[in-house]
This record gives sequence, C-alpha cells and structure tokens, in this order.
Amino acid sequence: MNREIETGHIWRRGNIVSPFDVLKEAGGWYQCPKDFQGKRSGPLVGYAARDELDRQLVGEEYVNFAKIEEDVDVVHNLALLLGRKIPKSILSSCNVICGVPEGGKILAAMLALVCNKKFKYPDKKIIPSKISGERDESIFTFGKHKIGPSKKVILVEDVTSSFSSVKKILQELNKNKIHLTAIVTFFNRSIVWNDYYHPKPDEPYIPVISLIRKEIRQYRQDDPFVSDDVKKGNVVWDPKNNWEQLV
Repeated sequence: MNREIETGHIWRRGNIVSPFDVLKEAGGWYQCPKDFQGKRSGPLVGYAARDELDRQLVGEEYVNFAKIEEDVDVVHNLALLLGRKIPKSILSSCNVICGVPEGGKILAAMLALVCNKKFKYPDKKIIPSKISGERDESIFTFGKHKIGPSKKVILVEDVTSSFSSVKKILQELNKNKIHLTAIVTFFNRSIVWNDYYHPKPDEPYIPVISLIRKEIRQYRQDDPFVSDDVKKGNVVWDPKNNWEQLV
C-alpha cells in the first residue's frame, strides 16, 4: 500500500489529488453555471428522488461516476482508498460485496478484488415513467447472483442521496435473512444520512462509508428557487444519459 493511498489521495498524472479532484478531472462533476449577477446560464438537473406527487426533484449539481469508470486504473485506486476506510471488524466478517446497478457494479467489483471477497449484484428491472421526459424507476431482484441466508453483505453504490435503491435492495436482503453490514459509496450527497443509514426505528444503524461527503440540495419543481427554470424547460431530466447537454 503506497503512502498516497494511506493519506486518502491518489497519484494521478504526476500529482497527488483528492477523490473530488479525480471526479472533476474526469468530467463527472456538474455545477450549474451562473453569470455575474447570479442568474443561471445553464440548465438544472433532475434527480431520481420524487415528491409526493411523483414529480422528480431538481437541483444545480450532479455527480456522474460513469465518467470515472472509463479509467479502470483510477477506479482500482478509489477501491483501495475505500478498502482502507472500512473498519476491520466489518470487513473481516463480510462474505459478499454487492454492487448496486448500474453505477455501483464496477466499483464493487474492484472493491471485492482488493478486499478478496465474493462479488455479486442484483438484477435491475426498469419501470417506465408515467410522465414524459422524466426518469424511469427501477426494482431489484436477486436472480443471476443469489446470496445465501445468514450471509453478511457490504453494499456498494457510486452515489448515494435518497438511498432509494439501497432501501429496495435492503428489503430483498431482509426477505432472505441476509445481513447488510455497511453501505460503501464514492460520493454521499444525502441531506439526511451521514455516517449511518437508519430508515426505521426498529432497524439497526448501518454504517455509511464514503470518499466524498457533500450535501447537494434537491428542490420540488414548484419551489420558487427553481420554478421559473422548470416552467421554461431549462432542466435536463436524465443527466447521466444526456451529459453532453451539460458539458
């Protein structure tokens, strides 16, 4: 293990850089541009989270881990960093490292490699959105990769926010009496969950381990902060699949 990995940074093109620098260098960070008066000169972005009317939440910042995935050597170094952050007590008892499709799969595979663990992931089924232009929803089941009862699992996601995918997969794990021991993520942007995920009072606190912790605000479409841009259509609803509209 080299010194740069131990200090939480990686060696990149002759420089020691932070994970956030890696994200920006890869072109995976979007922040809505503004003019000198603070007026937006670029689009808002849509998020996976929805309000009670099933409308996507929107905001000014977005993380696209797929841009990092194109360089597997960098993903490998990030996995080394994450492996160092996982407590030994959790890692030693873990049987399986499970990737959340699609963004968490490559990072999970690399983490499983550096930690010498089994790698699995659930099948993802897409449910088309009822609202034209908005993002589709998804459900998860364990088909190709089954995990046996009483196994201990670390769940890996590229970016965590509402933890909606984590919640769905956790329900599947609980059905089969599989224990989720930790959630590992490259970028945790949640405004609710920090070091632990605790969805229900009668459920245990699950450690959340991330390389980057930065809250990203999400807004209802009728919020005055974003409503004018929403009405004008100044929103990229599916940023990851329309990245060229942002950069």
